[in-house]
Amino acid sequence: MLPSSTLLPIRARTAVLASLLTLLVLSGLTAPAPAHAARFTFEPATTSTAHVLRFKLKGIDPLTVRSARFYAARGGKSIRKAVLRKAIRSGVLEIRRSRSQAHSDRSRATRHRGRPKLVVKARGGPGALTPITGTTYYVSDGGSDASSGRSPAAAWRTVRRASAASLDPGDGVLFEGGRTFSDRELSPTHSGSASRPIVYGSYGSGQARLPRGIYLLDVSGLALQNLEISGAPQGILASTSGAASNITIERMTISDSGIAINSASDQDDGWTIRDNAIARVGDSGMILAGSHFAITGNSIVDTGTDGSIDYATHGIYLKATDARVTHNTIRSFQTSGVSVRYRNSVIEHNDISDGQNGLAWHQYDPLAGTSYWRYNTISGTTDAGIYVSPDDVAGPTRENFVITDNTLSKRSGVYIDRQPTRGSYTVNANKEH
Repeated sequence: MLPSSTLLPIRARTAVLASLLTLLVLSGLTAPAPAHAARFTFEPATTSTAHVLRFKLKGIDPLTVRSARFYAARGGKSIRKAVLRKAIRSGVLEIRRSRSQAHSDRSRATRHRGRPKLVVKARGGPGALTPITGTTYYVSDGGSDASSGRSPAAAWRTVRRASAASLDPGDGVLFEGGRTFSDRELSPTHSGSASRPIVYGSYGSGQARLPRGIYLLDVSGLALQNLEISGAPQGILASTSGAASNITIERMTISDSGIAINSASDQDDGWTIRDNAIARVGDSGMILAGSHFAITGNSIVDTGTDGSIDYATHGIYLKATDARVTHNTIRSFQTSGVSVRYRNSVIEHNDISDGQNGLAWHQYDPLAGTSYWRYNTISGTTDAGIYVSPDDVAGPTRENFVITDNTLSKRSGVYIDRQPTRGSYTVNANKEH
């Protein structure tokens, strides 16, 4: 039993925590989600020697790594994140040891049937949404645009009022969950910053519905989160005029649209698109132009459903340089799961199934780079699991490709169709079933 002197501080701390959570709920903010952590344990590959341990790394996104530690007979040793991330990209982490260390580990294995191991901690699920750090404004179907908007009781009423609001970096606008706001599309007029984005989301129970979608015109530093868009010709559209930069789209539900997410300007930059659910799209699920996109953890299902479209449609139509596509589920598409047109793509750990081509390249880029397509599971394809075109609108293909450690199965066609190009190929360790 704890002494009475200990009980009071515990009670006080509990009361403070309860008060904080109550304040978050009443203010309409979502309480921070618990950290989701996945543990990956690797044993040395069979090619390792006593003095050099090689760990084959698979199933980790380098950007989600939290910590790593190598455990041997003499205890644990931390591995620097930069070293580990580089190793994940190459697929192998190599650890060199002295003779005494190797002997100690062999003795430990003999006594305890144990082996040296590498334990990596990474985020194993969606984390907390981007927080509001400034003033929060509310929109309710029972509100009034003449109100201050600063509390649920003084909420605004329309999307038009939310779009016109004069917001500072860190501010946020939350729509009442479970309600529909259909007077117009949401079109933010003010920008946040990379470190303090302006947030648009939901409060209360469930997602607020914006059936007319979201339109971005020359804005930056925004986080669009936890909203539902259904039936809009385009779910989220960035204008071809100007640029939309530092845009985060997270945990959105977008369905029954022409295009779910459309970044239409080559000047768009620095988008993060994560943990969204996209379904039943007439055209492509995402059309992304610009540079530095990170697309991770999304579900993209049933795209290219409009039979009247006479051009190719895709799960993701990737017209962006330096893009990362990781840990997505892409299913039931028409032409390609991911159709890549520009240099330096990293496409890893995706589950792609049921369409003509899983991954495809067409040379739209005037420059050459290196694309890494690794650790993907591609199944149910009818033309090719992976296809590289010999030439396209920018002339002969000159991109370099590293295509390794993918798992491929097909309904018909071929596993990998790599046409002759001016670039180089590194193709190995792909499993074909």
